[in-house]
Amino acid sequence: MIEQEGRRLLMVYAAEAEGRLEHPLDVGGSPGLRLSWRWRVDEHPRGAELGSDERDDHALRLCARIEPDPERPGERAARGLAVLLGGVGQSLCYHWDPELPAGQLAWSADGNTRIVVLRGSETAPGSWQVETRDLFEDFRTQFGGEPQRLRMLWVSARTAGTRARSLGYLADLRIEPGG
Repeated sequence: MIEQEGRRLLMVYAAEAEGRLEHPLDVGGSPGLRLSWRWRVDEHPRGAELGSDERDDHALRLCARIEPDPERPGERAARGLAVLLGGVGQSLCYHWDPELPAGQLAWSADGNTRIVVLRGSETAPGSWQVETRDLFEDFRTQFGGEPQRLRMLWVSARTAGTRARSLGYLADLRIEPGG
């Protein structure tokens, strides 16, 4: 955390590395659950390619792990396997990409993650952007079915594949019930 212009910010810097900061949660599936934040990317990793196993580098990604409704067909078996593998739920990630347009969607190799380019090539680096998302509606759109619980939020950066560096900031992260 740093302070800039009287506000506390999370500075996310990576140099030939990767990491993430996780925050466990237990928030029920109220309709219209809103996730809001401000973010800025000053430096994107050069040569990154969203969806490439080796070069899926990024300056800033905000993700949510959401547990789906256990009554959904096939969900009990998937949940049992996920518990054995150390995680429960599906992950929805909001991504800032310097090459792709906003709205682009990529699936991860495991099939339980959706990465949505929320800010893309049309957004210049170095400018603060304000976001508000209906988290559970985005989950329904990407995965189908009903979300049950928000289990975790995390912020990540990765530059290990491109051996580059990146710099981004996140501020004013809030979770609010809809209505």
